[in-house]
Formats: sequence, C-alpha cells, structure tokens
Amino acid sequence: MERIVAGVFRLALLVVVLVSAVAILAPLQLLAQRFGWPIARRIPVLFCRSLCWIVNLRPHFVGSPVSGPRLLVPNHVSWLDIPAMGCYEPVCFIAKREVGTWPILGRLAKSQGAIFIDRTRRRGIPASNRSIALALLERRSVILFAEGTTGDGNRIMRFLTSHFEAAKVALELEASLDDIAVQPVSIAYTRSSGMPLGRHGRHRIAWYGDMTLLPHLWGMVTGGPIDCDIQFDRAIAVSRSSDRKRVGAQAERAVRTITGLALLGRPARRAEAAAVSAGTTDATGLPQAVLIGVETA
Repeated sequence: MERIVAGVFRLALLVVVLVSAVAILAPLQLLAQRFGWPIARRIPVLFCRSLCWIVNLRPHFVGSPVSGPRLLVPNHVSWLDIPAMGCYEPVCFIAKREVGTWPILGRLAKSQGAIFIDRTRRRGIPASNRSIALALLERRSVILFAEGTTGDGNRIMRFLTSHFEAAKVALELEASLDDIAVQPVSIAYTRSSGMPLGRHGRHRIAWYGDMTLLPHLWGMVTGGPIDCDIQFDRAIAVSRSSDRKRVGAQAERAVRTITGLALLGRPARRAEAAAVSAGTTDATGLPQAVLIGVETA
C-alpha cells in the first residue's frame, strides 16, 4: 500500500514538474539563451536532476567529458538516459524529428537546443551534420545515440555512423582546429534497491519497441531506487583524414566492452577517471547540495 501511495505522489509530482517546466522554465530558458544569462546553463541540469529524483533514478558518473568540442556517443536504453546524462552538465541531444512535435517533451527539447534529424531521409544527412557541427563549434556537449533507437539494456546494437561525419564537417568550418573529440560513453542500469538487476530486471528500465509509457512510469515510481552507471571512456581524436566508419566501430567496441563489464558488476574504472568534483561544487558550478539523487564516483 505504501508503494502505491508513494507511486501516486511521484506521478502527480511528475505532472506538476512537467507542466511547470513547459509554462515557466522553457520560456525562461529561451530568454536566458537569447541574452546570455548564466542561468541558461543551470536550468536544464536542475530539471534533469529533479526528474531523476522523481522517478527513483540515481546516476553515478565515472570520468568526465573532455574539454573542447566533443561528440559524446553513448548506448541507448531508455528515455531515462536523457535526464541521467543531463544531470552532469548542459547537453545538446540529437533527436528524431518526431520528438519536436510532441506536446510537452518536444517543447522541452527545443528549449534545450536539441537538434532534430529525419532518419527516413538520407538526403537530409548533410544538413543535419552541419547543424551538429555548428553545435560542436559552440563548445557544447553534443550527445549522439548512435544505435539510432533504444535497446533492452542487455546488449549493444550496431552503431550507425552517418552522423560521425559531423566531426569532420566541424573541422572544415573551423580551420584553426586540428581535431574534434568523439568520446564513447557507457550507460548501464545495474542495481535496484542496492541489488543487481540482472537480465530480466533491466527490462523494467528499458523502453523500446511498442512499450507504452504509463505502465513503464508506474513501474519506476513504485519500484526501488535504480542505479545507473555512466562511464566516460578515452576520447577518439577525429582529424580531417579520419574515416567515420572506423571511428564509429572503435566507439562501438569501447561502449560494448565497458557496458558489458558494468553489467557484470565489474566497472572499467581507469586510474585517471575523476569524480565530477572533489570540492563543494560540481562541473556546472552548482552546489553539491542540489545534486538530488545523483552520486559521483
């Protein structure tokens, strides 16, 4: 009974947060971006941390994004990947075109500067890559889910490499740069209430195929806390002579290896992996006290 009451409370709170975000935060974010207010970097992070807290999601970060223009390439398990990744720093997601038409999430995505691409039109790839390249040159963390869709959380699907070309497009647009970083990122949902999830348990977290959202949300808000291990691997330097297919294959191998180890309970923690912060503030300059439900390692 307690779980049901808690679930109803969290669902109601989620609705309030989403409506408030569309009515208040999204317009404020657009204004902040237009006038260059510092709060523009903090609003998306606080929003993502709030979502994680509401749905019982606890991201843990190992390593950090490299400095400079960077294309982050994680595996894709669920819509939960988005607030989990957004907890670390302001990010720019590459999303399918349909997301931009969704009533609530579409507007929120636009306010965060998402790049919408049409996966059904190959002729649109050059224009999409140029948009991604421009975002990279703005020194934003651009996130590309290279699998192109979500999976079941137990395996990594083949990476699609068309948009890896955006790194080379950025180099064409900015002659002063020698390379662009493509950084593999592993997302692994590993524990529920402190216990290993296992293959079948991860199906409760994954959102793919024809799954409906409401039952998935109900399972999240009535279940125990879910631990999500996010690991940043060594970046791949993409130069003007790089082959996008080779870069994509290298990134896929890295993500596959690290995710496999994490799901086995053996995270590939490199010696140089650093926590988000060892002091009183995180990478965004926000006090650690506002890291709602987020841990760093």
